Amino acid sequence: MSRSFRTLVLDGSPHPNGDSMNLVRVMLAVFGGGGDFIRLYRDTPRPCRACGACASGLPCLLDNALDGFRERLERADFLLAASPLHFSSLSAPLVAFFSRLQPFWQASRRGERILFPERRLAALATAGGSDYPNMFEPARKVAAAAFATLGIPFAGMATASGTDRLPAAQNSAALAFAAGLAEEMALRAENPKPGAAGRE
Repeated sequence: MSRSFRTLVLDGSPHPNGDSMNLVRVMLAVFGGGGDFIRLYRDTPRPCRACGACASGLPCLLDNALDGFRERLERADFLLAASPLHFSSLSAPLVAFFSRLQPFWQASRRGERILFPERRLAALATAGGSDYPNMFEPARKVAAAAFATLGIPFAGMATASGTDRLPAAQNSAALAFAAGLAEEMALRAENPKPGAAGRE
């Protein structure tokens, strides 16, 4: 790669050295740049309460979970969301943060341009203790919807299952897949091709 990439990480894990964050670290190593972390378990954003303020073009009336988010995202090349799998979905703080993206969705309904440059891409890193078919599918759908609200293409999902028996840090196949996804994202960012499919 000819340059390093800046990454905004939505850290929805309660453990800085947890399984999903180990996948993120592999991806950041490929990107060659440090991550800008939003620590959601520390900041504990309150979920959207559907008050309708943003539908009228008013600022969100809740806490400042989104303060500076757009500016930080605009400085980033990639957006990564990281979360353990909780009851087949993402962690509560990450879901709460995603719900607060409602102002972006309302802006798009009003015809306001919220799309970010094409080279920006998003991905999900998630891990679960169990191991069963399609266990990550609900989480993928939630993340894909959130990224679509921001107008950012979903490049793919890095996962590690069965972490109760084999931690992600020791799962060579999961780590290799995460690295491969990051490499593809870097290549797509350097050579954007609209409509190109990602890895999941």
